[in-house]
Amino acid sequence: TQVARSARRQVNYAWYLDVSPDDRWLVHVSSDFDSQCKGSELFMGDLLSLLRSVEGADRNETVEAWLTGGAIGEGHVETRRVLRDVAAAVLDPELWNQEPVFRIRLPKADAARREIERFLATAKPTITSSGVSLQKIAYLRYVQEDHGIPLMRIDRSNGAVLLGMDGTLRNLTEPLAEPTLVDRALDHIEEYLQTVDLGETREPRFAKMSMYEALLYFLYVPFANEYMEVRRRRFAGVDSRGPRFLYIYGPSHNGKTTFLRFALKLICGQRVEPLMPSSFSKTTALTAMAFGSVFPLVFDDLTPSRRSGPFEEIVKSFWEAWWQPGHPSPQLIVSSNTESLKDWAKSRVKRVDFDVYFAPNETNKERLSALLAVENPLFAWFSHEYLTALGQREVANDDELQLAREIMVALYSHAKQKGSRLFSAGTR
Repeated sequence: TQVARSARRQVNYAWYLDVSPDDRWLVHVSSDFDSQCKGSELFMGDLLSLLRSVEGADRNETVEAWLTGGAIGEGHVETRRVLRDVAAAVLDPELWNQEPVFRIRLPKADAARREIERFLATAKPTITSSGVSLQKIAYLRYVQEDHGIPLMRIDRSNGAVLLGMDGTLRNLTEPLAEPTLVDRALDHIEEYLQTVDLGETREPRFAKMSMYEALLYFLYVPFANEYMEVRRRRFAGVDSRGPRFLYIYGPSHNGKTTFLRFALKLICGQRVEPLMPSSFSKTTALTAMAFGSVFPLVFDDLTPSRRSGPFEEIVKSFWEAWWQPGHPSPQLIVSSNTESLKDWAKSRVKRVDFDVYFAPNETNKERLSALLAVENPLFAWFSHEYLTALGQREVANDDELQLAREIMVALYSHAKQKGSRLFSAGTR
């Protein structure tokens, strides 16, 4: 090289040898070269695999996303396939009690094998030449404790939402109960919305409707991947975007954190803390997608950077570049004190404003604590009706919550309440 020619402390050598094909030295060098090839990958092979696997996506957008690090590589696609199958095997009600240990066969590609072994290292698997063995309970705890998200899976064939949490497997879906019980559950929701009256706001009705809209999004969010599957099939040629992310905006002391806890408990029946803003990263997003869980990634008090960074990359690439058909992925939900968003973000998020201020006092805390302690089975009935509706028709409207609105109206009708006492259940 030109640099080497002018360097004072560097000398380059080139050796040329004429030997026979069976020369011992040449055989040794060739063996070392073959060993190096086994641990290598085709240069830009991940881009080639991505272009082949993303059907209907704009090639220029895909290449741009890959250049900025916004697309997953070939090894990660294989990892997601294996971990998706793991989630299905672990969250199988029929096999849960019969087989406490499950086994998976590792892929042949060395890069994918190493990545899966790295993913599962903390779960202390038994690794052999034929595959990996893991205890189901240990795997559920590993995913939840090390990565902050429980495993959740939509079982369309049996019409169930399955949750693996705290080492147990639960079915979060039940047929619609008698009207009195449904009425009681809806009344609990309205009691929570009425806590707006404990705060200060210019428009109490608007504040309650905003909270209801965000709550409706939480009820829908486990099905965001189902929505994306339909949307990609119908509009892949002209629109690769997915469902909008929920962006809850409001200044301090307006109930965002308490709302997130209330909504998360409504889904899974027990207290779950939202994720810290420090964990918001591309790695967190891709890892959650890899596990095949549809439990939402909920980040509290996030401050999106005005400059290009993780927020822009994740929001732009999550559904448009990283998502793959057949690989269940969670949806993102963010609460923030940041009001202004760039134009590219405004079209990709569903913003809901919490325009209310709560003075921190003992009365407010006691009432909220009592409401959060109530066991509310509403999501079990909602999910049953949602899955029933999905089995009858495909839904991919621009309003992600259209089906959720229809189901809530039906629940109110079933409870013999023509509409909420506060507002119409179907109001946007």
